[in-house]
Amino acid sequence: MLNMYTAADLPGLRASGRINTQVHCAVRQALHPGVRTAELNAIAAAVLQQAGAQSSLPDLGFPASLCVSVNEETGHGVPGQRTLQPGDWVKIDVAVHVAGWHTDAATTYTITDAGAEPNPTARPALWAALAAALPGRPLSDVAYAAWQAITSSGATPVRSAFGHGVGRALHEPPQLPSFGPPGHGPRLRSGLALAVEPVVSTGSGLVYTGPDGWVHCTADGSRSAHEERSLWLSPAGPLVLTPLPDDPVVPSSPVLCFRQAVCQDHPYLLHLAHHTMDVVLTQAWGRRVRAEEVLHPPSGSVWVLSAKDGQPVGMVSFSAPLFDPLYIHTLIIDPNCQGQGLGTQVLAALAQLARWRGAVAVELSVQVTNERALRWYQRLGFQPWGPVRFGTQRLRKQVLGDA
Repeated sequence: MLNMYTAADLPGLRASGRINTQVHCAVRQALHPGVRTAELNAIAAAVLQQAGAQSSLPDLGFPASLCVSVNEETGHGVPGQRTLQPGDWVKIDVAVHVAGWHTDAATTYTITDAGAEPNPTARPALWAALAAALPGRPLSDVAYAAWQAITSSGATPVRSAFGHGVGRALHEPPQLPSFGPPGHGPRLRSGLALAVEPVVSTGSGLVYTGPDGWVHCTADGSRSAHEERSLWLSPAGPLVLTPLPDDPVVPSSPVLCFRQAVCQDHPYLLHLAHHTMDVVLTQAWGRRVRAEEVLHPPSGSVWVLSAKDGQPVGMVSFSAPLFDPLYIHTLIIDPNCQGQGLGTQVLAALAQLARWRGAVAVELSVQVTNERALRWYQRLGFQPWGPVRFGTQRLRKQVLGDA
């Protein structure tokens, strides 16, 4: 029997997820050569105490506030006197319990001379699994998506490690492997809270339990990586409850490719902006578009949109802080490519990104003189949000659907 959670339960789940993310961020800042794993545990315990939360792990008998597993250790590493060294693969696993709600999240770093960098080994499997976690699909479709990503990279799933339901308890049904065929198991339904958790090995994938009775290690001494995020499944797709700052910037689109703009793109972007925005801004504010608005939006990322053949078809700039609404600064589709549904594809990808980063809405602003754009956004579900200021209307769209 699967535990289902409604929108009324979402604030509790999100509160636990926010604290989980805070613990991860604090531990990440302390990762550097020479730090003892016990010091990382102390940092996690302090963040939890300050937040009025506790680790879920002691409820299971685990003797620490987080798991720290290094190199061949696949999980459940007990923090102690081990010091981290450059080149180590370190898995940080955090489980948070606050006000009756549990979340679970893990990630892997490579220790460098300067600190730590995200380890990419298991991440493609996580993103593939998240993309497959949609209402109506069989549970094993999520496992199969992870398995395809793992094997295509040359890694091996650790078959004794499973994702799981999460919510009122740390471990709830269903179990979710990272291997197996598609098309099996219960159908995913809106309201399911799930910890997606691929654990991979660069070797055989066989593991054994260490002498302390907790840590799991690869039998052949190969290195392993572990990624885990907790999500709540809305009708529109997964809302990630425990996003991390290094999580992906733009999800894939079936029609468009997204790539970060580089200096060579600036002439194209400026030409496109002047061609499409100058008339609107002149009517609204009495001036043309400024280069910094297009190339360097505040706290934003600038991405070039291109078709599958690599031909640029537009641009989008946005800010996507964790948990807060994703804000679109500029969205332009090349006039020669309009009318093909590309703008709708971009907004769908950004809505997915918002959910993956723990946000419940996408926001943007449109000049009130740009009536065509206002009508288009409203047809796509954006609604006025706040009063008109300086001739500009802020719009907002919820990205969760109905619970």
